[in-house]
Amino acid sequence: MEVKYMDLSIWLITQKTPISKVTELAQKAEGNGFDAVWFAEAWRETIVPLTAIAMKTNTIKFGSGVGQIFPNNPTTLALQGINLQELSNGRFVMGLGLSTPFVVENWYGSHYGRPLRQMRESIEVIQGIQASESGNRFSYDGELFKIKKYKSPVKMENPFPVYMAAIGPKMLQLAGEIADGLVIGALHSPRYLEENVFPNLKIGAERSGRDLTNLQMIYGQICSISHNKKEAYDRARKSIMYTAQYPHYQRVMQQEGFSEEVKVINQAIEQRDYEKAANLITDKMVEHFTITGEPDECREKLQKYQDYPGMPMLTLIPFRVSEDEVIQNMELILETFKK
Repeated sequence: MEVKYMDLSIWLITQKTPISKVTELAQKAEGNGFDAVWFAEAWRETIVPLTAIAMKTNTIKFGSGVGQIFPNNPTTLALQGINLQELSNGRFVMGLGLSTPFVVENWYGSHYGRPLRQMRESIEVIQGIQASESGNRFSYDGELFKIKKYKSPVKMENPFPVYMAAIGPKMLQLAGEIADGLVIGALHSPRYLEENVFPNLKIGAERSGRDLTNLQMIYGQICSISHNKKEAYDRARKSIMYTAQYPHYQRVMQQEGFSEEVKVINQAIEQRDYEKAANLITDKMVEHFTITGEPDECREKLQKYQDYPGMPMLTLIPFRVSEDEVIQNMELILETFKK
């Protein structure tokens, strides 16, 4: 069948996979016509892998999807972004997110507090430092950050955009007010976007007097592909189960008519019976929230996302299974959606 493609990207999620393999996947994504690749700050930091990607590719956009704001100073983030933008001839995108209190405080030893203020000031500092090459030294008198008379040594012909990962109403409003793009998590629907996301983006945009025409929308989408359909569905169940641990995504599933399923899945998760929780994810839930199945089937399923609103880019997420399965899934995603 002839497949119509929206902008398409892939989330490179790895733990122990060598950076050389990550860059190989990025090169394959570029060769197969993908529009962007993303690397998350989770088990690994982002800058070294993104530098490798910048040096081994030529045209594909790439970015942090997403980097964490609490452990990272915004001036340092800005300078890292400026370097990556220069190195890649303008292909870098900085994605920023909150992570979770557990990760921030236990893994990084940083304090998780005032997330809305932390995000606002981080973005304002990053944007201000990029603009400082105009000749005006940048100073910032925030509640969390104080910057005095900084001037970038690099002339930014094309400043890198800053995208936000956002879930709650106030964070979505902030994205509408100051961000260049919005990263939507792994479970969503047109109804959720219409009722929850776009009204709040509009409120934020009105505060800063701008419209949302040029706001890039990054829609995360769980994708599980295998030549064995049952295997693909079972992997997708594990991914949904992991995501279903978070109250926000539970509400999205309830909003889409899966209240009873969420109740029993959550009970199994609370009992730490993750195998049972995954098995409680129904085929209907997999089909509603993911792109899952054999390659031809997945190419067809991609079509339902063509009319998603905004300036859409669909980001395919192969995660929450074993590392070998993740890599295998990435390879199949890149081959299945080759343009």
